[in-house]
Amino acid sequence: MHEVVERDLNFWERDAAVQTLAVQTLLGALRENVSLFDSFFMSSPAGLAILDANLRFHRVNGAWAQISGVPAEAHLGKRLRDVIPGLAGQIEPAMRDVLLTGQRKRNLEICGTATGAEDSVSHWLVDCFPIRTLAGEISAIGCVFLDITDCRRAEESLRRLSGRLMELQDQERRRIARELHDSVGQCLAAIKMNLDTLDRCVSKENLDPRTAKALTEAVSLAEQCSSDTRTISYLLHPPLLDERGLASAIRWYGDGFAQRSGIRLSMDLPTEEMRLPQAVETTLFRIVQESLTNIHRHSGSTMAEIRLLADAEAVVLEVHDRGRGIPALRLRRYDGAGRAVGVGIAGMRERVRQFGGRLDISSSSQGTLVRATLPLGGEA
Repeated sequence: MHEVVERDLNFWERDAAVQTLAVQTLLGALRENVSLFDSFFMSSPAGLAILDANLRFHRVNGAWAQISGVPAEAHLGKRLRDVIPGLAGQIEPAMRDVLLTGQRKRNLEICGTATGAEDSVSHWLVDCFPIRTLAGEISAIGCVFLDITDCRRAEESLRRLSGRLMELQDQERRRIARELHDSVGQCLAAIKMNLDTLDRCVSKENLDPRTAKALTEAVSLAEQCSSDTRTISYLLHPPLLDERGLASAIRWYGDGFAQRSGIRLSMDLPTEEMRLPQAVETTLFRIVQESLTNIHRHSGSTMAEIRLLADAEAVVLEVHDRGRGIPALRLRRYDGAGRAVGVGIAGMRERVRQFGGRLDISSSSQGTLVRATLPLGGEA
């Protein structure tokens, strides 16, 4: 009996030792994982924060502390608005929505001033996501701040460069149009007058048939060249745009487009007395040109509409066709910069963006609508 008891005691002692070793191994692995998480959390270049359901800080890393200008440990227990009041109004609605729906909020772009850099505006992308207990209940919110200030500044520099290039392009178009009209056009007109004089003064009976035919063709070709040069000059930069304004220029261009393309064109334009800033008028005229060109090339529509509305606050241009529309997949790939749709639409988008406006394109099997909205600020 004594031997049996001793054997059982040895068994339980060995089993307890094994369990203790297992627990110690698990605790060691847990400590290592916690240490790895802490190292990752604190070393991340992105701002990281964990907040409770009352939007009070539970933990932040060094990158977040740099944004707020408050030491990491000083965040604990404080509300979001107590630490970053200038940014809280942009973030709190998204966090409360996460608590309410349990759905992650991605790519929320906010802007403001970081502590120590009050003289410049910074931009961040913010992700907010729920943190759940083992039971599945939301116990906290995780927040990631990614600084995209350099990207936005680079985009702004490119936008200014693009605007300057388009401005130079319009100036060059105006210069070439003037040269065509004043130089080439005048020379062709003089040639035409000389040929007309020669045609009237020379008796056709004294010329052989080949020479008489050549003279007649020369008169006709000079007239055609003069007409084509005048048309090209006006298409590059119509004088009406400077002399009488946007409405007159659109009406002239629309009438010519309808004759050349065979597409019926309806135009709802304000009175010719309405004038806008020159750069705005040039931008809207180029959008009309590009839109009608796209309709002729791609839509298959037999009709189109142009509508122009303006008040003291904004001007709205709409160009609508009844064609086959832009394929849905291609339109979805339109990324806001216009790169996925084409150079023409990208150019329109960039022109509108220079004035703080927007370009909206909607399309279906019933046609496509291009709407450009430009703020005026009382300049109309």
